[in-house]
Amino acid sequence: ILVTLILFSCIYCILMINKTQVYAKETATSWLPSVEAFAKINNTFGSLSRHGVLVIANNIANQLEESEKNKADILKFRNEIEKILKDYITNGMIAPGEQPYYDATLKSYNDFMKAVDEELTMARSGKALEALTHYKAVGRKLALEFQANAEKEAKFNADGAEGSTKQGESLTSITNWTMAAVIICS
Repeated sequence: ILVTLILFSCIYCILMINKTQVYAKETATSWLPSVEAFAKINNTFGSLSRHGVLVIANNIANQLEESEKNKADILKFRNEIEKILKDYITNGMIAPGEQPYYDATLKSYNDFMKAVDEELTMARSGKALEALTHYKAVGRKLALEFQANAEKEAKFNADGAEGSTKQGESLTSITNWTMAAVIICS
């Protein structure tokens, strides 16, 4: 009976440790890189949206040399965000159930960028005040919508990481109790 109990507990522990490792790997390779990606997107997006307003302001103030530098920065930030979003799909980082969040984030980003393009075109063509009015009426709202969608997706990933970690923690706890019971019974 003792040998059977020890064999059972050893096999059980091996299975539970392996399952715990699956949750740890899932957290490390799926959830946390997604959280990091959206942190980078939010950081870069803040710079992108500020530089769009700076281009409009530079055109209003007739400081065109600053405007060109800010336009170059906008392009750099835009490329960074689009690369992260593309890599997100390419690297298979979309978790089960995340696709609707990603689609909403991507749509709101594209809508915002269309508004930025319109505002920059207006500013370049000497209609900087109209561009500012457009930003206040449309662009800012779309920026806030994108940020809200990106935050929802980041929260989805953070919650997934927390859930995966808790599942691993639960299995570890069960394994500890099982081993304690086997020791007592032995």
